[in-house]
Amino acid sequence: MGRIEKKSVALILFFLIMFSTNIQCFAASEDSDKNIGYKLSAGLMNVVTGWLELPLHMTDSMAQKNLGAVIEDGLIKGTFVALIRTAAGLVDVVTFFIPPYDKALMAPLYEF
Repeated sequence: MGRIEKKSVALILFFLIMFSTNIQCFAASEDSDKNIGYKLSAGLMNVVTGWLELPLHMTDSMAQKNLGAVIEDGLIKGTFVALIRTAAGLVDVVTFFIPPYDKALMAPLYEF
């Protein structure tokens, strides 16, 4: 791995750890569904991990062992859902200060 690739991997891991810890802290509080941080952290998590929908749909469709299903459901639907999740995360990040705080745009909240 090159120097830039190592830095990119380290940066991605740092953000994933930081966001997952942040979300666990909000989940531990009793009123996590009613604060601004919940909507912000959910949006950031969807922006950062939205692309994971593509490999998730690819692996799900590979279980059918049908090339058409892999291309149709895996690649096309996975890309579409990844773009929608990322866009919904961006909207949540931009509008995190506007109520309601407990309603994110995507359901389920995270893809994993």
